[in-house]
Amino acid sequence: MLHNSLLIAATVAATLVSSISASKCQCRKIPDVDVAILGGGAAGSYAAAELHAVHNKKVIVVDVASRLGGHVDTVPVPGQETPIDFGVLSYNNLSVVRDFFAAHDVNLIPDPGFVVGARVYLDQKTAKPVELTQYSDDEFATALDAWVKFGRKYEKYVAPAYNLPSPIGDAAPLLRPFGETVEELGLEPILWLLPDAHFANDLLALPTLFAISSFGYIWFDGEGAATVVPESRNNTELYIKIQTELGSDRVLLNTRIQSVRRNRKTGTSTIVTKGPTGCTEITAKQVIVGFVPTAHNMRPFDTTREEDRLWSKWECVNLFNGLLTIDGYPDATSISPASSDPKRGGLAVPPNVRFINRGGTNFTHVWVTGSPEDHSLGDAKKRVEQRIRAINQAGEYALGEDVKYWGLSDHAPLACSVSPKDMAAGFWTDVNRLQGSGGIWYVGQAFTGDLTAMVWEQTRDVVGKLVQKL
Repeated sequence: MLHNSLLIAATVAATLVSSISASKCQCRKIPDVDVAILGGGAAGSYAAAELHAVHNKKVIVVDVASRLGGHVDTVPVPGQETPIDFGVLSYNNLSVVRDFFAAHDVNLIPDPGFVVGARVYLDQKTAKPVELTQYSDDEFATALDAWVKFGRKYEKYVAPAYNLPSPIGDAAPLLRPFGETVEELGLEPILWLLPDAHFANDLLALPTLFAISSFGYIWFDGEGAATVVPESRNNTELYIKIQTELGSDRVLLNTRIQSVRRNRKTGTSTIVTKGPTGCTEITAKQVIVGFVPTAHNMRPFDTTREEDRLWSKWECVNLFNGLLTIDGYPDATSISPASSDPKRGGLAVPPNVRFINRGGTNFTHVWVTGSPEDHSLGDAKKRVEQRIRAINQAGEYALGEDVKYWGLSDHAPLACSVSPKDMAAGFWTDVNRLQGSGGIWYVGQAFTGDLTAMVWEQTRDVVGKLVQKL
């Protein structure tokens, strides 16, 4: 019986090995790629375009989505001459933005912005109006000047990517809670800007480093506060052109990464993917990771202990963006959640929901910050429904509860941060040391601010270093 069992087991094992080998043999092979780019969002697409067009490198892009562009979500809507993007609303008018759009023949125009006639702040729990402290123009200017001076002092640790020293030394003020920085510098008059700058987090509780990167960095050099949009108002135009320039055989969409294995002897990596046409095996000299390298996202990789240690440190939030129509929603009005705690300057604590109507249209943008337990679009819709009911019960507005969604997207993980303790222990020094290790490079909003211009600046810096290795 034992002999028969062993024989059966051996036969099964042989069959499995045969099946696996056959499966591997059936993979379409793409050898001799200079750079495989895993993730075709803003960072990955920028890297691919620069490597292909500027540096004449053979690249391939892999993305689980059906298009390039990541957070970009442009949809045509009835009654509008131009489409509406509810993912990326505009771009900071920096040279990295102007140059990149120009390189792909996409015309930019000044951002007409939202025509917001009223900014309404409703208590995040009761939905009753919250009256924010009113400050004079002089008080606002003084606070903004103090913030800009502080930012310029520490900008070297933020741009083009986070690069705090170890030991932390004179960068220690960047580790303290932003709320303490607000109190010390007298920033209360400008706190009302924060919901626009970094809605996803309780920024007052986060280390000041992340406030600099997401709220104010664009003002420090006197450039970039103004914003621009494509003349077509179609943010996907840029990414469609990039995909066309790369060629359909160099962009694998609707494709998941199955494994990434590094050959320490040859210095190359083998990436196995699964997409609509089956299995593809890519051999690349270098690899760019264009998504947040959380422990979950890095499971297909043959990570080292050091990589596992670092990627387990991220603390990210869930954010959902959408475009909807709500009967009874006031025109040209922003309805933001607010805290009634005077020490918070009106800033709400996530999770919460924010609405904003562009003006002259019945389409309303919505931002939904989810708790760690909120993982799905269904969870986001429930939060929207709950907020509308709370607003109606408060009696200030009468909004229709039959909401029509024109688009809703999951942007998680977003606004990733690291604890002050881990940063003081050298997190960013260790992360930057990993750049290029084993032929793997990292780009994207986890390593800089979550504004597209900042992501492109960080990616450009990494691409420049990577090219030196080829």
